[in-house]
Amino acid sequence: MNQATDYLAMAREWQATFDAIQDAVMILDPDYRIVRANTATASFLGVPPDSLVGARCHQLFHGKDCPNEGCPSRAALRSNRHEEAEVFIEAKGVWLHVSSDPILDAAGSVTGIVHTARDITERKAARNALIESQAQLLALVESTLDMIWCVDPKRFGLMMFNTGLKDYFQQHRGIQIEPGMTPDQLLPKRSTAQWRAFYRRALREGPFVTEYVTTSETHVLLLSLSPLMRGAEVFGISVFGRDITALRKSENQLQQLHERLAHAARVSALGQLTSALAHELNQPLGAILTNADAAELLLQSTPPALKEVRSILADIRKDNQRASEVIQRLRRLLKRRELQMVPLRIEEIIQETVALLRSEIASRKVSVRVEVTTGLPPVAGDRVHLEQVLLNLMVNGMDAMDANPPEARRLVVRASHSDERTVAVEVSDCGHGIPADQLSRIFDPFHSTKREGLGMGLAISRTLIQAHGGGIEAHNNRGPGATLRFTLPALSAPEGEAG
Repeated sequence: MNQATDYLAMAREWQATFDAIQDAVMILDPDYRIVRANTATASFLGVPPDSLVGARCHQLFHGKDCPNEGCPSRAALRSNRHEEAEVFIEAKGVWLHVSSDPILDAAGSVTGIVHTARDITERKAARNALIESQAQLLALVESTLDMIWCVDPKRFGLMMFNTGLKDYFQQHRGIQIEPGMTPDQLLPKRSTAQWRAFYRRALREGPFVTEYVTTSETHVLLLSLSPLMRGAEVFGISVFGRDITALRKSENQLQQLHERLAHAARVSALGQLTSALAHELNQPLGAILTNADAAELLLQSTPPALKEVRSILADIRKDNQRASEVIQRLRRLLKRRELQMVPLRIEEIIQETVALLRSEIASRKVSVRVEVTTGLPPVAGDRVHLEQVLLNLMVNGMDAMDANPPEARRLVVRASHSDERTVAVEVSDCGHGIPADQLSRIFDPFHSTKREGLGMGLAISRTLIQAHGGGIEAHNNRGPGATLRFTLPALSAPEGEAG
């Protein structure tokens, strides 16, 4: 009696354990009839547990008279080993992971099948979504003309690369790249150290952007490197590379065009000042000739007036220096040249430009006042180009006052701190001002407020100031006239470094 009770308790315990399994579990006979099933099976099928025994598995799950060809239970009966498969149940619209294990007797014959089904619909949807996302990402990576690759953080061997990188190496290096290839296998020996330094910098400092000129100097690449993280662990280094050779070539051509335009503008501006410049040269040359004649007469006297001759020679030397300075300024402005950035004192630029315009200022009867804040820091600039900008602004200011009576032709040139890191230069006139509807367009190419203006002077000035890292603007004064103002980044160089 006690033994029967124990067996009954054990059976109930086994059934309870069987029913506690969340997956659908069934024991089938070789004819696919259900011998036993847990409650999860009945719950999935939506039928009473007692109705399952004796029913064929394929009829309940698929509504078919025979098992599907890919049924794992069918395969297990044939192979006498574990079989599994992913099965779609159309009636319920769910995916099941089905596994079947044969039950063997002492002779090794199959007497039944343990058939387990787990609902993997959500897992499969997530997996499919991941696969789709990866496919989209791969399509995105492959669609770009840029080169994309990543390397491992130890050997810097290729882990992944797109078609852009593959094609680049095939076209320019004649190499068929493969995963695992290191810089030593991909690049000329003289380039490998630089690339390893790039990768180490990404590991040490994090993301950065740099330009790389190929060993042959035929291509320029813009590189963006970044470490790849999995949690706190670095598992690779990603690189995005764009061939900017054509862009840099276009920029160089544009820079050359700007330089030619600036040179043409300087020549044009000096052409407008021809009479004033001729007067500026004629004065010292005329004085030299007069002094030479006087010296000759003094030398013919008896005895020769040597003291007076020495004084005349000093005047000749002074006038010669003055003429030489005018010619040097003209040569600098007329010479075509590239931008040459050196430390400069802005007050020296102002003084030299005012000196160059001295005769023009006098002939136009303009009063020029220069105001320079003491202790201004030097700026990094090109002397000729900055003189060109200032010359253009001053000439424009004098043009704006042509209709004024002489006593109202006042031009002020100011240099001051814009802030701790910027030096500002202003040119203010007392002319007619700038029409409000044109104020925002005066720096546009071919826009001019003058009847005969070409509209290039201020456009070129803006280009030159921007090339110096500065900015230029214009506004009307509260009183008559307008002010044009440009700013330049200040240097923190010691006093003696600028000149």
